Amino acid sequence: MNLPNKITISRIALVPIIMIFYLIVEIPYGKLIATILFIIASITDFLDGYLARKNNEVTNTGKFLDPIADKLLVMAGILIIIQDAILPVYVYIIACALVFARDYLVNSLRQVASTKGVVIAADKSGKIKTLLLDIALVGMMLLGINKQQNWFEGLGIDIFSYIVYAIGILALFMVIYSSIDYFIKNRSVLKGE
Repeated sequence: MNLPNKITISRIALVPIIMIFYLIVEIPYGKLIATILFIIASITDFLDGYLARKNNEVTNTGKFLDPIADKLLVMAGILIIIQDAILPVYVYIIACALVFARDYLVNSLRQVASTKGVVIAADKSGKIKTLLLDIALVGMMLLGINKQQNWFEGLGIDIFSYIVYAIGILALFMVIYSSIDYFIKNRSVLKGE
């Protein structure tokens, strides 16, 4: 197994650790540790792809595992910030529904493609979507930490909150756009279906 694939697997392995640290309130600074681990895991998403392309080590296993690792990390991030109640619950439900629906549709397209011997790798719009979701989730985690620890208050935290919300809205727009983009770019896979 090559280094990029090992990095991808390490991102998958970090997901339950992040959830444990964020959700178990008895762990001192657990949310902060989880947020740092989430940032590290997010960086590995770009590192594994960069190394695979640079060293000409792009594999079908990597093309298969990378999107799974992304989905696990993002969904874990959304699920753990729900308990902070920074936003109304319906906002998290809408976000989860959009991300789940997008992932289900794209995975279905990938499965149809695989029956035809085609592997659909993550593309630019999917990577932008993931980057924006990761940034928004880190921002929401930081807001959750601040809610628990009350380190910052006033206008600064309000401005930070609005920036995080704006990035989150942009990320959800990219969730919708990237799913449409995948189907348009890979419509030939669906011909004859």
